[in-house]
Amino acid sequence: MCASRYKELVLDYSYRCRYFLLAAFLGLVIYEMLLTNGYQTFYTYMNKFFLTFFLISVFAHSPDKPYRWLIWYVGFNFSVFFLHTYVNAGMKIIFTGAPAQPLPIVGNLVYQIIYFSIVVGLSIAITFLIRKIAGKYSKYLIGS
Repeated sequence: MCASRYKELVLDYSYRCRYFLLAAFLGLVIYEMLLTNGYQTFYTYMNKFFLTFFLISVFAHSPDKPYRWLIWYVGFNFSVFFLHTYVNAGMKIIFTGAPAQPLPIVGNLVYQIIYFSIVVGLSIAITFLIRKIAGKYSKYLIGS
């Protein structure tokens, strides 16, 4: 709410600090992957914070560039946000036998990228399926 209230100031400041925001995001991701014993620690929330303001600054200051893939994804944004938790829990049950167990991919960037891609891809596929089955009522089920 604060960022929305002071939108112009936040956009200006985040654009001036965009390289710091990107470096902080990457640094925290690398730190979490290499030096912590778990995944989704405090550092996960901090790196998402830095990534959010980095992306806001980049997209707000380059509106003339076509981001067709991003515009396409925005249509699925809420449903992916909503469904990825269920997909992630299902994947954890498949790989570890329990939804709350950490996956043995911590510290392996290739596996994390593959896992992320699978979770997002399945979430989008489920969104398509629910939209096809439920039609105009899909927004009541998945918000999209």
